[in-house]
Amino acid sequence: MSFFPFHLLSTAQKSGLIGLGGGLLISFVMFLWGLRDLALGFFLGTLASVFNFWGLESLARKIFEGDWRKGIAFFWFFNLTRWALFILVCWLFWKVSPGCFLGGCLGYFWCLAVLLIIAWRSRVPNKIS
Repeated sequence: MSFFPFHLLSTAQKSGLIGLGGGLLISFVMFLWGLRDLALGFFLGTLASVFNFWGLESLARKIFEGDWRKGIAFFWFFNLTRWALFILVCWLFWKVSPGCFLGGCLGYFWCLAVLLIIAWRSRVPNKIS
């Protein structure tokens, strides 16, 4: 029996896959328990968080690989755009229901926790000698 080769994936890809998979599973369990608004918010919050982290990673990569002067202007423009989208998504979640907003916040923190744990585990340990 062969499993998916997680060891071949980068840290960002691992955290994205685990975040989305876990978010889908957790939101499905919430839906089965009857917490429909919370489940919808958690699922959409997880999707938005993975998209947000992916955008931040590609933004940083584009800045570090290119010209610094253009990179700084590029960074501020797209960083403000990301924040505007974040505020819009929060407002839309709140318009659906406060439970959906709470689920979206939980989905964001779920993805953030997965990203931090994967990054912590994939760091190079200090040499003890």
